Amino acid sequence: MQGSDAAVEGTTPRRGRPKTAGLQEARRKAIVSAAFAVFTQKGYDDTSIADIAAHAGIGHGTIYRYFTSKREILDHVFDFAVEKTVHALSFEELTLALADREQARELVETVGTRLFELVDREPGLLKLITVQCSAIDPELRERVTGLYSMLDAELSRGLHHLAPSTDDDGEWTRMGRLAIGMIGPGLVMTLLGDSDAAKRTHFLQSAQALVDRGVLTVPEGAAE
Repeated sequence: MQGSDAAVEGTTPRRGRPKTAGLQEARRKAIVSAAFAVFTQKGYDDTSIADIAAHAGIGHGTIYRYFTSKREILDHVFDFAVEKTVHALSFEELTLALADREQARELVETVGTRLFELVDREPGLLKLITVQCSAIDPELRERVTGLYSMLDAELSRGLHHLAPSTDDDGEWTRMGRLAIGMIGPGLVMTLLGDSDAAKRTHFLQSAQALVDRGVLTVPEGAAE
């Protein structure tokens, strides 16, 4: 028995397939990326787990090793889409450069232009975030509202230190929301296939005029 035990102790344990560092996280990201592509092409309701697996090049059952349901995948896809939107807009880069009233007007134009370019480049992204996700359930609808609030806040933050008209933070948020809202119909127009440059310019100019005559108005007796 002792010899047998010694033989067992001296045997090199058989090793399974070595784990690759970061493989699990990489696979999750690949699934989310595949789901984003399929959701934006087919729509959330018409997409199956099998569709996502096929696009990712993995087996149907493999999906469930990383996610419990299609709804859980959508949560991660929403985050992925928001990251793409924030990256495309680069608010931090824009607001750090603001120094005067003219640059504030340019900020509104640049944000609007980048939104139009994003919709041109990935038309399904905006539809997924604003239309499909809003209709899934109250939790996602609240997250969509949070995204709108973030866009409002970022734009208003860039305008706040330039405009002497009010110290009311709520006023800045409302103006940021209105400016984004003036561009919104143009984005919907683009989603519907109308990419007329003159119409886009009209929406951008309307947003600029709103900001210029609202938050950038210099009170009487104040130096510009």
